[in-house]
Amino acid sequence: MAKIIKVRCNGAGKCVNEFTDKELEKYSRPTIVVRGQPKNTVPERLVIPCKHCTEGKVIITRKMIEEM
Repeated sequence: MAKIIKVRCNGAGKCVNEFTDKELEKYSRPTIVVRGQPKNTVPERLVIPCKHCTEGKVIITRKMIEEM
């Protein structure tokens, strides 16, 4: 079952956006490691355009993703 995270955008309407773990994988970028262990594959934060309005951005932090 897919995990869902609900986040409000920072636009005037404060729209509620829902993202599944599969959708967030689309926005994360791959990590290439030449030597050693990869540090952290989850970015510090993701800034995604709002699904409902044109002016808002949704900011998802690493902590929110890890708690998911």
